[in-house]
Amino acid sequence: SRSNGQAFDYGYRDGYDAGRDDARDRDRYEPRNERLYRAADHGYDRRYGSRGNYRNQYRDGFVSGYEAGYRDARSRSRRR
Repeated sequence: SRSNGQAFDYGYRDGYDAGRDDARDRDRYEPRNERLYRAADHGYDRRYGSRGNYRNQYRDGFVSGYEAGYRDARSRSRRR
């Protein structure tokens, strides 16, 4: 459903930024410690259905995005 895609997309974008920032700051790889991951309701709207379902999708997106952001920032810093 569209809501699941929406939740995943919000999560992915937030996760990407968080992962990129953690890698830049040389922080450990810990997506599940992020405040946004724990709340997992950024962008939530009741039209999307249950908050629990939204959170699951958001967290899936967040972890995927975090991994990509972390990896991108690490590979950029190695190229400098």
